Amino acid sequence: MTNEVKIAVLGGGQGAHAMTADMTLRGLEVNMFELPEYSGPLAYALKTGKIEISGLTEGVAEPKLITTDLEKALNGVSLIFLVVPTVAQKFFIKALKPHLRKGQTIVIVAGTFASLKTAPYFGDIVNEGNVLLAEISSLPYFARLIGPGRVRVTLKTPVTVAAFPGKFTPRVVEQVRFAYPNTLAMTDILEAALSNLNMLGPPGLLKEGAIEFAEMSGREYFVHGEGCSPSVSSVVSALDEERRAVGKALGYQLTTMVDILDRPGFGDEPSIYQEPQRLILAPGAGPHGLKRRYITEDMPFLLVPLAEVADLAGIDVPIVRSLITIACTLNDTDYGSEGRNLQSLGLSGKSINELKRFLANGSGVEDQKEMSHGSINELSKLRWQRTETES
Repeated sequence: MTNEVKIAVLGGGQGAHAMTADMTLRGLEVNMFELPEYSGPLAYALKTGKIEISGLTEGVAEPKLITTDLEKALNGVSLIFLVVPTVAQKFFIKALKPHLRKGQTIVIVAGTFASLKTAPYFGDIVNEGNVLLAEISSLPYFARLIGPGRVRVTLKTPVTVAAFPGKFTPRVVEQVRFAYPNTLAMTDILEAALSNLNMLGPPGLLKEGAIEFAEMSGREYFVHGEGCSPSVSSVVSALDEERRAVGKALGYQLTTMVDILDRPGFGDEPSIYQEPQRLILAPGAGPHGLKRRYITEDMPFLLVPLAEVADLAGIDVPIVRSLITIACTLNDTDYGSEGRNLQSLGLSGKSINELKRFLANGSGVEDQKEMSHGSINELSKLRWQRTETES
């Protein structure tokens, strides 16, 4: 097919493998890039130029380019997906800055407020809309690397995206829909962050004894299988209720986890704990110890900002705070101060209305009236609009 948009996927992990292979097999022109110092998992694909994908998508993908040369990866590219762990985002952002060009769209997957940290670093080129900066709520695949150059996808989720500033979201959606035609717009990056369902994973760590024993004995631990027991699932449900209560106080209608699971393959009456869910998610092994991303990333970058925003909205979130306290104690780390709290995001001291105006308009703009009515109306349509190709 003739491509109107050239795409780059930055990252070499399971998410980047899945995204690159899936888009390539759908006929899109994709370059894949990894920083040389992190290119170990990408070694096979770098050598062969191929990625084998199985599960919900089957085939051997041959992307346009797989490289550790960022300049080559971005040559002629206008749509850039950054698909790396939160702790690695800053290294890619630093590498990207010299290569920024007018007309590029950078989508961080999953963002978790990364655009708030990135926009000041990129400067006016973002604030003026010459480069669009956006976040997707969650990686749209449940994927695992199962061997060199091999990735298995067992679940696909809808793509929901918001730009920072939010007034540029309609333009971002137009770009992202080239890769994912059924992309939906979120109000702003706060709604996108609160829609990241990875924040519902930490209750599985309540079985920390089993995790440590598995690590010491050299066997695998399966958080979505062993960790998702009926009692732990009750904690997940309570956490989901707190998340949605915070969203409601901020004017968002957040999708429940049960509704996310209510799709083909999960049965007629989906629930947090059910056998069909386990059949799809249970094969994902991990975490391999307590100082892994399930705690070291999800706590400081997901639950900490959730707790901070809950305070701002006046919503009590005892489950969220209990999980943060347990994680801090387990790893002897103050995730509250190390995480993305309101102060570190430059949002402290703002009221809810001031916060939402800032997210809509960006720095230097204090009045939401300065967003054009056309943009507001267009965003309202994009929020629930689905393309004709969606089933």
